[in-house]
Amino acid sequence: VVPVADLQDQVLFHLLVSNTTDFNKLAVDEKGYTSEKKTIDKLGKGKYYWRVSSLDKEGQEGGFSEIRSFEIKPLPEPPSVGSPASTKTSTTIRWKRRNDEEKYHLQISRGKDFSEIAVDLKNVEGPRVTVGALEEGDYFVRISAVDDAGFEGRFSDPQQFYVGPKVPSSNIAPMMIILSVAFMLLGGH
Repeated sequence: VVPVADLQDQVLFHLLVSNTTDFNKLAVDEKGYTSEKKTIDKLGKGKYYWRVSSLDKEGQEGGFSEIRSFEIKPLPEPPSVGSPASTKTSTTIRWKRRNDEEKYHLQISRGKDFSEIAVDLKNVEGPRVTVGALEEGDYFVRISAVDDAGFEGRFSDPQQFYVGPKVPSSNIAPMMIILSVAFMLLGGH
């Protein structure tokens, strides 16, 4: 809490934000800021213009600053992740790249909640990454896209994969028959 006496010497600000340069339709019209920074959460994507004036302790307002602009762009959507491929020595993960400017943030975890990260790679440039050997077991992978300005979007939904020995597909049918026969012999229906 700042004592009122301390605010008497501080400058107050009047901030205007609009999507037009004539400021006929205002998205923000707020007075009283004592800080030179202001966070505004209620603006949607698009181009905006802003200007600011100062107010003295009696409320007398000075002229507005020159008009400046900024743009709010949507964060990049996560890429579509392909099925990871694992060998004894590495795991390769592929995804669909949307444009050449995007980079990616890839995480691999043992748990779907990603509370413990096994692999955390930032600024990945390609639509594919190969990591070294992972211990046998279940893993999850997620990837986010990072735009050319460095803003990171949300992660993709976690995709589960398994690292370890695999049963060759040619052995699946005979194994199913053996399991079915064993089930019937043990009294199953």
